[in-house]
Amino acid sequence: MGPTWRITREGIGRKALHFKGKASLTLPRTPDRTGGRAVKNFLTWICAGSALVGLFWALRWAGSLTPSVAEPVWPRVDRIEGSAAVELRYEGGETLHFDTPPQRVLPGNAAWVDYLSVLLKPERVCALPATSEEYSRLRTANDELTGWHDLPRFSGYGAETVLPFEPDLVLVHAWQKPDVTALLRGEGIAIVVLPMPDHWDDIEKTLRVLGTLLSVEKRATTVIEANRKRIVSLRRRLSARRKLQALSYTNLGSGGSVAGAATSADILFHLAGLENVAAKAGLVGYRTLDLEGLLRMDPDVIVVDDAHSDAITPPTRAFLYAEEGLKEMEAIRERRVIALSTELFTTCSQELLTGAERLVDELNRLEARR
Repeated sequence: MGPTWRITREGIGRKALHFKGKASLTLPRTPDRTGGRAVKNFLTWICAGSALVGLFWALRWAGSLTPSVAEPVWPRVDRIEGSAAVELRYEGGETLHFDTPPQRVLPGNAAWVDYLSVLLKPERVCALPATSEEYSRLRTANDELTGWHDLPRFSGYGAETVLPFEPDLVLVHAWQKPDVTALLRGEGIAIVVLPMPDHWDDIEKTLRVLGTLLSVEKRATTVIEANRKRIVSLRRRLSARRKLQALSYTNLGSGGSVAGAATSADILFHLAGLENVAAKAGLVGYRTLDLEGLLRMDPDVIVVDDAHSDAITPPTRAFLYAEEGLKEMEAIRERRVIALSTELFTTCSQELLTGAERLVDELNRLEARR
């Protein structure tokens, strides 16, 4: 039998709404009404709330709100003393309670596959996103990942794709369809939403949260300590060169985009001893950038995705080297456009450290060639 869990929100003047499955969610009590008036007021409240939520997400995706507004706060996770129970509490009083450790975990995107594959055996995972074969550690097969490739796959984060696997815990990030998250919670599925990392400390925090939530604290600590040793070793390998200015850039022929502050690329560059020129220019998050903007930034090194593509949308590196207007840029002239494999270029997990190691190796190789 899987773990039982419940969601509660503390406070006075509350009443509970019960859903299918093992969950109960406690919400603020609405004023007493009778007959049709009560129903009308309740529906009005629901419609108004839905409209506000819709407006919020419309503004979020339009870029009118900063990323930090949409991101959830970090929850506090505590083990109940003397038991296997764990409570995950969000600011505002919402609490997720597990009586026993989850045994059918479902990672909602490829980054969660990165995290879970260093913490758990595949037997505790019920399914993987189809994108994990290209965008996670699974892209590089090795003995450590034995059994992970055999897990069933689901395509897209949706109720119809998640529910058939009967997960007892689903892990997602805030950018993933909030309407689906709400629907799954309504079906009694435990959903944990964590913030996207802005700094390496956030990645360690994610590992610690998962360690407690999944009752693998020692394993999480081991992974964190091993990563810290790798960071020390990486910094020793940094050459005595000046600190280079780097830019994460993508352009498949229809326009360019860059990664500023508070992005996974910013974490990658910090680990590799590089300065993020987009962040230095005041950009936050992922932003479009035309060729004139690219020329103004004139980075020392440009990091791109090595993703394969057809002739209609040439890879970013090929585009950069072929563009006549960019010939005099430092990175183009010195052939410092470095392609990282897709699972490292796109990740927001601890695999960014592997990406930084590859990036430093390539930079040192280019430096030695001069």
